[in-house]
Amino acid sequence: MICNFIQTRAVALFIVCICIAAHSQDIQYSQFFNTPLITNPALTGRMKEDIRLGLIHREQWVMVNSPYQSTSGYFDINFPKNPLNADLAGLGLVVINDKSGFNGRLSNLLIMASGAIHQNLDELKRHRLSFGVQLGINQVNINSDGLLFNSQYNTSDASRPINEFNGAIPTSELNTLNALSGTKLKANTGFYYDYLASRKLELFAGLGLFNLATPTQGRLRYNLQLGVNYRIKPKLGVSPTIYYSSQAATSNMIAGANFDYTLTQIASKTKVILYVGVWYRMNDALYPYLGLRFNNFLIGFNHDIGMSRFNDIKQAIDQDTRTSLTNVGIVGAWEISITYVGYLNRAIPGDATVPCKIF
Repeated sequence: MICNFIQTRAVALFIVCICIAAHSQDIQYSQFFNTPLITNPALTGRMKEDIRLGLIHREQWVMVNSPYQSTSGYFDINFPKNPLNADLAGLGLVVINDKSGFNGRLSNLLIMASGAIHQNLDELKRHRLSFGVQLGINQVNINSDGLLFNSQYNTSDASRPINEFNGAIPTSELNTLNALSGTKLKANTGFYYDYLASRKLELFAGLGLFNLATPTQGRLRYNLQLGVNYRIKPKLGVSPTIYYSSQAATSNMIAGANFDYTLTQIASKTKVILYVGVWYRMNDALYPYLGLRFNNFLIGFNHDIGMSRFNDIKQAIDQDTRTSLTNVGIVGAWEISITYVGYLNRAIPGDATVPCKIF
């Protein structure tokens, strides 16, 4: 029975891998607000600082033996003086490494170059429009070692154990699986607009379009971002945002807000900011967010508390012990991110320069 249970899980894993590869669902982070180049190519170089470097790691469904592990990094830099004569131009690089299934049987490695231009639309620099593009490659690999298929279940060959899976039985299903591996071209684009209504209020909207090079294989995906940055007090602000994404037959909507509170004096050279937020992914998870910025570094953490029917796995029966899998714990995910922003010698803030949200 133990053997049959292990083999059955292997077949289930194969099915999961096929579904993931077939739908080509892109990795999306709960901390979308801390992964600008992954969220929207138009955000490349779109910061008041000169350079930005970010890392984020996500672990999902660790307790159910088929986890998802995603690690991404990005770097971008902006150029006030550029050959395009834009108010600001940005260049960047994105690397995404995603593994899923038992022992990471399905792996995706994505490397993309990113570029964007940012243009003020009025003399007062209250309206800004950004356009960005990304080009790169996506390497997909599926490890089929140890997987068993339906066609390898022996019911009649007396020379082999009856009513058991047998890896020695030839199968053509491996060809289908191996065909999903390979390298694909990736192309993304995006738009971003914001309006600085006052010193306290900023409104923004973004649109990202992904997998344009292979819309049928990579399944065209788009996302929308709508939000507000509002200063309640000089030391206190709030950023409510709605994020919507759609790919193939799957859609995802996140709504919530982050509050930021400056723990140091506004005029202090040392900047310490505390971020606290609550977010809800529709029909899936509720997650709190906690972040801390110290000068140029920001560390963020969130834990997704699963609220979908996937939690029913706790009621599943372990075939070995015939008891419920109550030790699964909270079914969800967690993420940790770190971001660094800084100035180059060309624009070190001082008496002669006043950093602000307007270019």
